[in-house]
Amino acid sequence: MDKITKKLFKYFLMIITLVIIVSFFESTILLSKLYVNSQYKLLKENAEDVYNYLKGDDKILYNMNINGVLIKDDVILPFGKGRMGLMNKSINFTELKEKDYFITHQNQKMLSYKLKTDTGDIVVFKSSKDISDYLKIVYLILLAVFITALILALPLIIFFGKKFTNPILKLKEVSSEISKENFKVDLNLKTGDEIEELALSLKHMAKQLESKNRLQRDFIANISHDFKTPLSIIRNYSEATVDGMVDFETSKSYSKEIIKEVDRLNKLVMDIMQLSKLRGQFINLSLDYLDLNLFLMDMVVKFKNICKEKNIILKLSIDEILSNSTVEVLADSDYLSRVLYNFIDNAIKFSKEGGNIDIRCSLIDNNIKIAIINEGRGIPEDIINNIWDRYYKDSESGGIGLGLAICSEILSNHGFTYGANNNSSSVTEFYFTIPSNLFRYNKSKNY
Repeated sequence: MDKITKKLFKYFLMIITLVIIVSFFESTILLSKLYVNSQYKLLKENAEDVYNYLKGDDKILYNMNINGVLIKDDVILPFGKGRMGLMNKSINFTELKEKDYFITHQNQKMLSYKLKTDTGDIVVFKSSKDISDYLKIVYLILLAVFITALILALPLIIFFGKKFTNPILKLKEVSSEISKENFKVDLNLKTGDEIEELALSLKHMAKQLESKNRLQRDFIANISHDFKTPLSIIRNYSEATVDGMVDFETSKSYSKEIIKEVDRLNKLVMDIMQLSKLRGQFINLSLDYLDLNLFLMDMVVKFKNICKEKNIILKLSIDEILSNSTVEVLADSDYLSRVLYNFIDNAIKFSKEGGNIDIRCSLIDNNIKIAIINEGRGIPEDIINNIWDRYYKDSESGGIGLGLAICSEILSNHGFTYGANNNSSSVTEFYFTIPSNLFRYNKSKNY
């Protein structure tokens, strides 16, 4: 018997025991009281019958199947079957109340009822032994119910306990496998309740963890590769310089290459630290309202010369309603600049020569959408949903490093939504959306 089944049996036993105890108390107090009242009611009826008989013929009292006495003028006249005359000397019937009891010389408890009439006080009584016998029967019935419930409960609890615990034990087994990084779990529970919902959640979690685990391995592999290449260059150049195998001019050139690779490593380390801080929410954004139109124009100015060198046309398109307004966005200008810088830089990197890069700012469903669209070779569909979560490495271009992962964290911390689409096989769109509660604008300024 598993632990949960034992608990079910224990709780059931506690409940049924409590019910039986309460039933014992109720039967002792309530049932006995009800039964005694019913007996007093019967005695009252008997006393009224005796009175009716007395109105007819006194002699009939001796032939009645009712035990009692008639008290008239201090004379006690017993009636009914039995030797009641022997009681009369030890019992003071005159002091009995309307509903009372007395003990006979044989220690037998008798219930009595006194009816005052014009013919005298009629006292009828009967033994209380019936009450004790009645309660004994009730107690025996309750005990039988208790034992029967236990006999029936044990196999039923074991049966239903297994039905209840087997899915839980399955969930426990699967959780253990997931903890060992075995994400290929078989978990198809059909219980029609919260356990089935939990199983589906656990199955979904396993898929997510498998994806995250794979991305983490790729991340470490790619980071290791990007560390290894500059370190190898630094070592080779340093060894050549130390061994005196190169002249002064070559040594100077090697030193410049070493500095360049060190800067590259330093940038990589800073990006890793930045991503770690953003994901750990260790950075507080310096939020303030910035003029969005001026902000976008400034970004275009920064990249115009670079685009001109690569024969790429960079354009900025702003919806008329926004371009004719002062639009202020609640954001950290430095971090938001980094996002746009990364988007535009990637667009330039992946654009074909003579292509176009469009920066579009539009108002859609009361939200502002900023999109960077470039003509290139697009992003493979099998990885487009993962580029925000991993160290994306491209076989042809060499990769875009940690840029998009950092952008993802910056945009999430701002409360902006974001995404990437292939509008066609050669057109890629990166965008983020600013919700209506994070910007304000009025038609007061023209650009």
